[in-house]
Amino acid sequence: HTTVFTNTYPPNEPRIQWIETTAPRLDPTGPLPRTTDVDVLFIAPVFEELELAGWTDRITTRVTGLGLQGMLKTAGAADLGDGQRRRVIKKDFAVDPKVFTGIDAVFFSEEDKIVFGSDRLLEDLHRAVPLVVMTNGDRGARVFQGADQFDVGVVRAQPDADPTGAGDTYAASFLYALATGQTPHQAAQLAAAAASIVVEGRGGETLGRVGEAFDRVQRVSAATAR
Repeated sequence: HTTVFTNTYPPNEPRIQWIETTAPRLDPTGPLPRTTDVDVLFIAPVFEELELAGWTDRITTRVTGLGLQGMLKTAGAADLGDGQRRRVIKKDFAVDPKVFTGIDAVFFSEEDKIVFGSDRLLEDLHRAVPLVVMTNGDRGARVFQGADQFDVGVVRAQPDADPTGAGDTYAASFLYALATGQTPHQAAQLAAAAASIVVEGRGGETLGRVGEAFDRVQRVSAATAR
């Protein structure tokens, strides 16, 4: 099995997720060879399929990022109408600075923080990771870099067709930009441009157009320090 969610989006409320099936757990000694010839490593657990310890010390990269969402969730009560699926709920998660050693940037959404995070999540991540990126849909993103933080906007394009995959696209584009020598401000702008393309189609149907982000990046509002 691969991991499969069912998502619903109530008006003006956080999305509701049900877990239908789950993938087997990943062993860091299995799927990836030990290597130093990697520019970007994006560790993006979906739902409890890996432990962070053991992954960052296996591969030496220019930039390593972590998608936090999959580490914040667990399975709760079964659906009364469908016993095969379970409600996705908050997991008892804590940031261990030793485990986060080697991570250059962490990504999650404001919705993740509200629904699955804790009051200390941002503070604890600040202490453990150089860059913390919190996205907020069509309201842009906030980047925390040490004691500084700044906001970056979005590209206003055609109405969104499907937000699925926007967060991972944002993170991957941000990491790519860092690996090519761009600043966090520039990386956030390129990431916003790339995410704006993904939401224009259903599922992954617009991923082939992600390169258009280089043409759209000028339409992303400049970073605003806070």
